[in-house]
Amino acid sequence: MRAGALNENITILRSQKNRDEYGIDKESWEVFTKTKASVKYLSGSKTVDVQEVFFAETVEFTVRYYHNVLPTDRICYYGQQYRIISINPDKRNNSQTLVTELINE
Repeated sequence: MRAGALNENITILRSQKNRDEYGIDKESWEVFTKTKASVKYLSGSKTVDVQEVFFAETVEFTVRYYHNVLPTDRICYYGQQYRIISINPDKRNNSQTLVTELINE
């Protein structure tokens, strides 16, 4: 893998379950690691449903293989969070491709 192709900064977030003072489980997203990635936009669309606008965006992030990325992790890129749809490892190039979709919250 060419190091020069990894030219964007991303943050990988991992879910942490915490219990508050009332005994209720809360889910929070904490920084797992910050790394460099290659970013490729695959598709995008805008949908209006019940007077609310949703943006669907599919983005592909390529990172180094040694990052222990889980399918339940999220990617933070320019302030927006992306849900991982699939992880495609490529051991020959020492990389893995994360296909993601924009989270509309």
